[in-house]
Amino acid sequence: MKKLFYLLTIMMVLLNWSCSSGEDEGMEPAPPVQEKPKVEISGSVPVVEQEGSTASINFTTTAAWTAKVSDESRTSSWCSVSPTSGGAGTHTLTITTTPNETYDERRATVTLTSGTTSKSFTVSQKQKDALTASSAKNEFTTLGGELMIEVKANISFEAIVDE
Repeated sequence: MKKLFYLLTIMMVLLNWSCSSGEDEGMEPAPPVQEKPKVEISGSVPVVEQEGSTASINFTTTAAWTAKVSDESRTSSWCSVSPTSGGAGTHTLTITTTPNETYDERRATVTLTSGTTSKSFTVSQKQKDALTASSAKNEFTTLGGELMIEVKANISFEAIVDE
């Protein structure tokens, strides 16, 4: 009976030793697996009116982030974002635009970066209403005739000829 007891005790010690995690022998535990940072944008991308305004967009990141604005002309003075950085979590980015006094629609790209991950979206701003004619003053001869006037417009218009 004593032999059986000693045999079971030795087996238990060997079994416990073979199942140990190795921490007793000075082995370090494996480092946790690092996930790639994520950026998730929710909601629709804003289109702002010519007068200038503010719009917002919601996004979520799993790590610290930054926001940067660039536009087609490489001058982003008409469009800005706030805040420009933050930590992990759900955030609201406020987009502010100045009035568009040009006759062209303009666009700016906002890039959200978290670690090595980036997501971009484009902010569009409508142009100033415009109606231009090729000449401000036109004259006919006494014989009459036909006159071609080139009109460029980004608004609806009606042409009226006074007699």
